[in-house]
Amino acid sequence: MTSEERVAQVLGDWRARQEKGEFVDPQALLQEHPDLVEDLRRNLAMHEVLAAGRAGATPAVSRVGEYR
Repeated sequence: MTSEERVAQVLGDWRARQEKGEFVDPQALLQEHPDLVEDLRRNLAMHEVLAAGRAGATPAVSRVGEYR
């Protein structure tokens, strides 16, 4: 299994647990998979931004290049 496949599997499991209402500490997830830390951090950060957008929160970035 490639590292990308492993990251996808770990994040899929994490999301499934969250959807069941279980709190999964992101730091614990990183500690469980030290070889995937950078990829997991990047993906968890993207998930946080997307979740904030769905919740109606103001995004951290309001402009990207010429786009708002």
